[in-house]
Amino acid sequence: MRRILSAILSLIFCFTLGASMFTAEDSLTQKEAIEMFKTGMYIGDWVPSTLSEQHVKEMAECGIQYTFLWAFNYDDPNKVQELEWCSKYGIKVFLKDDRIYGTAMKDMTQDEIYQIIEPSIGNPNILGYCIYDEPSEEQYEDLKVCLDKYNAVAQGMIGTVNLFPYRYGSYIEKVFTLLEMDYVSVDIYPLVGETTEDVYYKNLKAVGDAARKYDADFWLFIQSMSWNDRRIPDLEDLRFQAYSAIAYGATKLMHFCYSNPHFPDGYSAVDVNGEKSDLYPVLQQFNTEMQHLAPILSQYKDLGAFYVTEGMSAEAPVYLRQVKDLSQYEDFRTIREISADQPLMVGAFEHPQDGLDKAFVIVNASDCYQQKETDVSFTLRYSDGPVTVTMDGRTFALEADADGVYRLHLGSGGGAFVQVQERPRTEEEIALDSYFADCNAVKNAFLDLENTIVYDSDSYQSLKDAVTAYTQLKEKGEAITVAELLQARSALLQAQSALRTKMEVATEWSARGHEILQTSDRSLYEASGFENLEKYLERLDGEMTEEPNYTKLGYATEKVQEAIETLVFIGVRGDMDKSGKVTLADVLGIARAVLDGSLDFDGQHIADVTEDGAVNLADVIAAARKALSQR
Repeated sequence: MRRILSAILSLIFCFTLGASMFTAEDSLTQKEAIEMFKTGMYIGDWVPSTLSEQHVKEMAECGIQYTFLWAFNYDDPNKVQELEWCSKYGIKVFLKDDRIYGTAMKDMTQDEIYQIIEPSIGNPNILGYCIYDEPSEEQYEDLKVCLDKYNAVAQGMIGTVNLFPYRYGSYIEKVFTLLEMDYVSVDIYPLVGETTEDVYYKNLKAVGDAARKYDADFWLFIQSMSWNDRRIPDLEDLRFQAYSAIAYGATKLMHFCYSNPHFPDGYSAVDVNGEKSDLYPVLQQFNTEMQHLAPILSQYKDLGAFYVTEGMSAEAPVYLRQVKDLSQYEDFRTIREISADQPLMVGAFEHPQDGLDKAFVIVNASDCYQQKETDVSFTLRYSDGPVTVTMDGRTFALEADADGVYRLHLGSGGGAFVQVQERPRTEEEIALDSYFADCNAVKNAFLDLENTIVYDSDSYQSLKDAVTAYTQLKEKGEAITVAELLQARSALLQAQSALRTKMEVATEWSARGHEILQTSDRSLYEASGFENLEKYLERLDGEMTEEPNYTKLGYATEKVQEAIETLVFIGVRGDMDKSGKVTLADVLGIARAVLDGSLDFDGQHIADVTEDGAVNLADVIAAARKALSQR
């Protein structure tokens, strides 16, 4: 529902902000304001400049749509004044009241919390409260208690939690599974000296993947100032961060920071005294561009990002190489071909209600510090008419040339949001799209696997082989048939379903080994075999710890498997009733087993008269001959 209403709500909200930017009136209820905020793209700030009404007015003129008011308390008239100024100039706020910040609410009652936040309830200019910035994963349990108490009395006001960057896995997942939040917020500041941090895109991908998985919003603090080894960003740096984040589904962009938070060497749009720097017009231009894009972007649901390195004149930067093979939506079928002389990131989008309304963002993914521009060429699969392009704060129609090629020029850090209205697909095209989507889902899930040592080597290799075969098939391009793709799909899905961890395999073989020890007739086998099985089972059980050594676990599993498979049977083949000879009753028993597969471990060995490792009709015939010869 968030995305379905986004177009209307975003347009209304943008109009409302524009109309009320310099007025005291706001016709929205708090509930409406919060809902509009959740469904759209907005530009925020972490450290405001609220020294005077003029400073707040300048924030609004810069394009700051929401901010965080620090050390807020309704008993402090200066803080209340700051809130009133923000309200006057149309800046929405999150309040940071130290009495309920962090884990303070853990030891408070809901009534105590309500008494603090009650004056904010119903105020359309207040979006919520800042609850925690950069918690550790160890703090999540306490934070969950606090959020539950807050949400119980906040009447829909948002409680914000912002995460550390460059932490993955459960640290992000638990935002949804434990904290039960409907958005994820993180700060990533990638512009270091003369380069961009190597893990920048990896971090964007991790957060974007999680947000998409849980149908949640993605909020991102971008680097908008310099401090320590972080360089002063220019307009190209800001665009690069914004369009890269948008490709991964970010809908809230927040400046760190508009005002210098007392960094001795910090350089921001305004300093600690509220004086403007030459960064102010840079942020203002950037904010204007993003607000122009906002109502357009808010109409679409992101599908993921992929990377283009075709025709590059130089090696892709490290931050791109780390993830360029981990594309969530590589075969975005809207695009037939796309190329440039610099690396590109492409984010795919679709309208949630109109399946033929597609969009994509193209980002010049070269390192901004190197100031490399690029010419982009692309063709479309299901459209040859004009497309709508939004970039650099303007929207225009773009037509293909006589060869059906669309061409765009992207400056350093530049991005373009392209809207495409496609024609209906044929039945064959629909099938191809569906099968490509299934195949890519398996391939991308495989490429996303981390710590591959935890997986069973045989099943992992089978999946790898299926992915390799599919990748090779894709080299045929447009010549791929539905039948070929369907076959690849079947192989991929089968291999994916068979993928198991070493712990899963170890558990199965351990259970099988113990069952054999407990239920088998040891007189039917050489004694040394059971001695080996007992020995290796003890070793395997010892390796099955909460934090196993997967190399040792795999080896121990193989030894148990080997011990079971090499048990030497010394009983009478075909003697199902263990009478000492094979009779017609035994033959009938083997025949029934062939039909219903009802053989235990001992039965498998006894019934395998031909000693080929399988029980089938040949064993029935062999047993019958043996029974007749013993008459």
